[in-house]
Amino acid sequence: MYERQGTKRGAGHDVALDASTVAMLRAHRKECMERALACGVRFRPDGFVFSVEPDGKDGWKPHSVTQRFRRLRQRAGLLDSLRLHDLRHFVASHLLDQGVAITTVSERVGHSSANTTLRVYGHGVGESDRKAAESMAAALDL
Repeated sequence: MYERQGTKRGAGHDVALDASTVAMLRAHRKECMERALACGVRFRPDGFVFSVEPDGKDGWKPHSVTQRFRRLRQRAGLLDSLRLHDLRHFVASHLLDQGVAITTVSERVGHSSANTTLRVYGHGVGESDRKAAESMAAALDL
């Protein structure tokens, strides 16, 4: 399943979601619909599931997401230096470490080109290259 989202440049891009995440989002949407009915309104067909409005009219504002992240970070006992943006770096580094193609990682994190991803996460590609060398040695029984 793919979800359309906006970017800082105003362009949209598709992001693949695994079945478990889709199931969680569908359950959350159902809760939103039930909450809206309890408030005497209908949840909009195009409603945001992350909204302060019971009908889902407006999505969360970036500042409120950052505040929520800070509260969750504190509750989890994580360092205050961990920023929400650092999670994006974690995702890109993790995907590269798992051998996901640089072009796929670039699209997933919303970079305009794979060159940007290589420039920022080139160190991760080096580790992948080492794994590739080991894989080829194993395949050739060296």
